[in-house]
Parts: sequence; C-alpha cells; structure tokens
Amino acid sequence: MPEDTFLAEVGKALEGERWVVDGQFSAAVAAFAHTADCVVWLDPPLRVAWPRLLRRTLRRWIRREKLWGGTRETLWTVVGPRSILWYALKVRSEQQRANHDLFARLSQPGVRLIRFRGGDVRNLVGRIAR
Repeated sequence: MPEDTFLAEVGKALEGERWVVDGQFSAAVAAFAHTADCVVWLDPPLRVAWPRLLRRTLRRWIRREKLWGGTRETLWTVVGPRSILWYALKVRSEQQRANHDLFARLSQPGVRLIRFRGGDVRNLVGRIAR
C-alpha cells in the first residue's frame, strides 16, 4: 500500500481513546510516536530470539504455511543469502541503535519507556500495569 495511504489508516486507528501499535515502520514511528504515553521495546537476548525465529521459520517451511502476500518459505529462503534468519542477525545491531535513538527522542515527561529484555513476555504484563 502506498505510504500516504498507510499513514492515513494508522492515523485513523490512533484517533481512538486507547490503542496499541506493533512494528517499526519508520514513517509511522516518525508520524505518531509522539502521541504515545507508553512505548515498549521487546528486546530479548539473541540466545532467546534467534532460536524462536529458527523454529517459526522451519515450521512454516515444513508445513508449507502461507505467508504475507500468499508466498511460502522455500529451502532457499530458509538457508539462502536472503534468509530471514541471516537478515535477523545482520540487522540486529542496527535495529538496537534505532530503538535507542527512538527512546532518546521520546524521553520526556508523560511518556513511559519500557525496555524488556526478558524472554517471557508474561513478566512484562506486571511491569506495564504498574
């Protein structure tokens, strides 16, 4: 979808009293992050995140599950140079820097910033409720 259409749709969704946004689409973050009162960065250690990604990717390949846009994992997309597994390793430090920068920009009164480095998200729920 064109970026302006996407941003308009996100903007409509954020007109509600309460909302949750998931993702790091940079144009949306730039346009709407300032309207958040709480930002949560799920940042599990690589030893937790990468095996989970590996399991999900292998499961989708073995079961021939449809992905976004109707595509399916192939052996090449699992282990080839454009694999999500290699991509995740390659961009990890870049994403962490971007998230650090976002937290620095949003660090102001009224915006609660939570960086969760644990592996079990159920532990996060108690931190947000406080």
